[in-house]
Amino acid sequence: MEEEPHHDVRASLRRLSDVELIARIRRLVARERRATALLLAHLAELDTRDAHLRAGYSSLFAYCREGLGLSEHDAYNRIEVSRTARRLPLVLERVASGAVNLTTVRLLGPHLTPENHRGVLESARGKRRTEVEEMVARLAPFPEAPPFVRKLPAPRSAPPPPAGLRLRRAHRRHRSRRCPPVASGLRARSHRWRRNATGCRSRSAVPRSRSCGSPRTC
Repeated sequence: MEEEPHHDVRASLRRLSDVELIARIRRLVARERRATALLLAHLAELDTRDAHLRAGYSSLFAYCREGLGLSEHDAYNRIEVSRTARRLPLVLERVASGAVNLTTVRLLGPHLTPENHRGVLESARGKRRTEVEEMVARLAPFPEAPPFVRKLPAPRSAPPPPAGLRLRRAHRRHRSRRCPPVASGLRARSHRWRRNATGCRSRSAVPRSRSCGSPRTC
């Protein structure tokens, strides 16, 4: 397809039929995949040199971000896949054909070896990310935790109450045994509270100041 000015692209696309439009999209996607594979090969070679360092970039990632204008996600994906492709050149062929995408290769890359990479890449053809993550789990399962027996701590008893609280409780129990409840029905206006010699309060008539007559007065 000949290059056209951007302001004329949409006008020309409106004249295409549905079949022609879909055919062009497919050709563009295939071209993009081949261009991506070429870019990966160039990044793999650049990673073995220090040209980007001499150009003033601190790392290959910084060069992709600042020099090439890639996003962080795109730069990270392409660098990781290019390093896998440097070990296993078959990766470039699979990316160019569209059998696997960059995310698939990035996830599988640490687990690919010269012995298993052909079969693994073939099994990952056209799979979604969740399916690829399941493949990764099968390739590198987590080790089982070793069984162990842990001694449970001994049950802790409740701490004793403070000494002052124990004394107050004992004093209340002692007073409850000494002092019976006050008789009800007495009129408040003719009686008043007073303390007897034992320290308990007693109710007596106003004119006559005496205790209730019981050794255990209240």
